Amino acid sequence: NEAPNGTRTSFTFANVVRDLSEQLYLNGLLLTAGADYEAAFNVNGDITGVTFYDAPADTDNVRAYGVY
Repeated sequence: NEAPNGTRTSFTFANVVRDLSEQLYLNGLLLTAGADYEAAFNVNGDITGVTFYDAPADTDNVRAYGVY
């Protein structure tokens, strides 16, 4: 379980999720792919994790959802 620490920007999902099914929330606000984060993909086109453009603070609440 990877937690925000103010410097970490990349997070790996416990399970891969289908492309375009991911939903990321920062402190309850839905984030936008391409504006707030970039998805990482495996060779099958599934999402394996994300890289935030700005590192979430250690006090931030980050939640990720998706279909796998």
